[in-house]
Amino acid sequence: MPNNDISESAAKLRKLADRLHRGWAKLHPVTEKQMLGVREAVRDQWLREQQVQSQAGSTGQTHKPKAPKQAQTEAKRRKRRNDQSHGHSH
Repeated sequence: MPNNDISESAAKLRKLADRLHRGWAKLHPVTEKQMLGVREAVRDQWLREQQVQSQAGSTGQTHKPKAPKQAQTEAKRRKRRNDQSHGHSH
């Protein structure tokens, strides 16, 4: 029975974490200025990865960079997670 209690507690903690994340996002929405900065950083990174890929392709190595949209989504998540963990408010 203790295993059931642990899974039930874990489910409650996940639900609480989800509510906290949604509340934080509502109180501290990402501004267009912040999104522009993230898009620019992602675009720069994507271009660098494309250059590396083209250089690696000429040497026979293969490296597939993430698509720009996927990289943008991941960059947003990292930034949001970083802001949340440092208690930033914008």
